[in-house]
Amino acid sequence: MIPKQLQIDFICISLKISLHNKSKECHTNARVICKELKKLGHPSVFVTGIYDNPPKTIRHSWIECGEFICETDCKQLREEGDLMPNEFCAVLPKEKFIHRYKVVEA
Repeated sequence: MIPKQLQIDFICISLKISLHNKSKECHTNARVICKELKKLGHPSVFVTGIYDNPPKTIRHSWIECGEFICETDCKQLREEGDLMPNEFCAVLPKEKFIHRYKVVEA
């Protein structure tokens, strides 16, 4: 079960960022949101790598918070009929999605 306070904080911060930030880039947004989540007491880690859900494979950044992925760009990642939520952002359980997120070492 997704912690309600994490979900509320993540969605509120994401909405605020989308209203005030012209950048739609996941790398920038995930970094800023991760810092804000940490300020609110959520143990968050900014991660950069690859999102792999064939036919889609793209360079991507996301936030990991315990057993959850805070996804800043669901609509860009979603494929027709996909289990990825049809929302602009979402808190996802790692056990359902982690196989799509690959950390790439520089």
